[in-house]
Amino acid sequence: MIRRHQIGVLGEDLACKFLRSKGYFVIDRNYARRPFGELDIICTKNGVLNFFEVKSVSCEISDEKIKVRDRHRPEDNIHKYKIERLKKTAICYLSDKKIDPNKDWLFGVVTVRIDSDRKTAKIKLFENIVL
Repeated sequence: MIRRHQIGVLGEDLACKFLRSKGYFVIDRNYARRPFGELDIICTKNGVLNFFEVKSVSCEISDEKIKVRDRHRPEDNIHKYKIERLKKTAICYLSDKKIDPNKDWLFGVVTVRIDSDRKTAKIKLFENIVL
């Protein structure tokens, strides 16, 4: 079994590949701003800036059933406090990159369930989440 940090890095790599397949252009990764947090993936699609949080867990995938090893779904880690921090980090990103703060931008979540034994993953995309 691979370690938690490795699951996170692998999940972000898989999420980038998945987003590209959905027409997103990845422009930045792992933008961190203390004390708020980190934006995992920043993309554009159809001229709109998108900020994505990636949540990954280790699990067993068989016959379309998923048994999560980490005892929770990846989307369970997106809570009100986390969303507030991500919003503040996104605003900092706009300022740091000198992007008009009135420009439209969207937030989304990519969940990645990784079965390291079978070398497979299930990815779900949640777009246009209201912050």
